[in-house]
Amino acid sequence: MTSSAFVIGESIMRAFPSGKGFLICALLMLLVGLPACSKTLPLALPDNVDVQVVVYEPSPGSNSPERKTLSLTSGSPEYRQLQAWFEQNQNGWSQGYPTRPTGGVFVNAGDLHLQFVGKKVLLFSSKGAFEKKVSERDYAFLTAISRH
Repeated sequence: MTSSAFVIGESIMRAFPSGKGFLICALLMLLVGLPACSKTLPLALPDNVDVQVVVYEPSPGSNSPERKTLSLTSGSPEYRQLQAWFEQNQNGWSQGYPTRPTGGVFVNAGDLHLQFVGKKVLLFSSKGAFEKKVSERDYAFLTAISRH
């Protein structure tokens, strides 16, 4: 922290002597530090491993979603699209312990386990649990193949 940050922190602590100043300082430090927590992950599909894709889609007339399981073989157009997605999305990951939501699109490839749901993707691997904001367009090709 720079000396100006200490001055700002002291000012906040004096303005809120009841202990709220500490909370405000902690929150500000957290908010300022969040962009620095972004990680780059060297993502790649494992060689010669088929990729399992599980898509949960709403089922008309039912409360439970329909489950479709597909296998992408190395060299298929969808496999290459997924490989390109990995290459283009190595930056911007946040490490954490996200709560797994229900539904979405699951991708299992060796040690990599992804769950695309709404505007985020969760990644679980031996390196930890990570999360990233994405556009639903970014993974629309995975839901499209389940409709064939």
